[in-house]
Amino acid sequence: MKKLEFSIDIAASKEKVWYALWNDWHYRQWVKAFSDGSYALTDWQQGSDVQFLNASGNGIYSEIESMELYETMLFKHIGEVKKHKKMPVDEASQNWTGMNESYHLSEDSTGTTLKVKIETLEVFRDYFEINFPKALENIKTQAEKLYVFTSAVINADLIDVWEKFLQPDHIQQWNHANDDWHTTKSLCDVQPNGKFLFRMEAKDGSFGFDFSGVYSDVQLHKRIAYTMDDGRKAKIDFVKEGNCILINQVFQPESINNIELQQMGWQLILNNFKKYCETKN
Repeated sequence: MKKLEFSIDIAASKEKVWYALWNDWHYRQWVKAFSDGSYALTDWQQGSDVQFLNASGNGIYSEIESMELYETMLFKHIGEVKKHKKMPVDEASQNWTGMNESYHLSEDSTGTTLKVKIETLEVFRDYFEINFPKALENIKTQAEKLYVFTSAVINADLIDVWEKFLQPDHIQQWNHANDDWHTTKSLCDVQPNGKFLFRMEAKDGSFGFDFSGVYSDVQLHKRIAYTMDDGRKAKIDFVKEGNCILINQVFQPESINNIELQQMGWQLILNNFKKYCETKN
């Protein structure tokens, strides 16, 4: 067994680094340093199982022995996975049983230090020493320019989806995360440098705000990108897949609310849009 340690300083909060580490979309980006198409099957909660897999369904399975939110993640490895099947420990070609892999975050006024400690087989020492620094650079890039990902698959025509996403009368029908809110006003000049504004209010009149910005890129039936008035950026891709439309949406989070809460809110609005598109009028 070989013990390795890696460290990197990141100009971002612990919350952003944590999100870049363990959010499924971001995780898939940084582990490309090891193998393109790699991913993990888990809920990232203490005591849960986790499978670290490559695109072929091979890898290792482990247990999350310890998890302290925004602080520490500790995996205890158990055995191999071959073609999505957990191998009995006594039949494995490589013995990972009992080896640890830990991630620790510490924050100061300049940002966050991420420290990684792994126990690995000697045969993989060079592999990790070459590729883990690349993975940490990927994490740093993602955390310092963090985007949040949401998506929906909509069973509808592309032109119809595009129009309902961008036409003011339609926007006021679906642009809310729950039924306690509504959009009372929407303006869209859908062209590069064109402005948009959505007035979003609680139905009881207790609160409201303007969501506004400027479109930076408009590709008909393919993509829109915009910059919000506070400087944050967002991009939405419309991809035709058979008889359905896949919407991939990424946005930069604001710094006041929890990132996962923001993701949930944007996803709920996108889910509401999906429902609106798929409901026959």
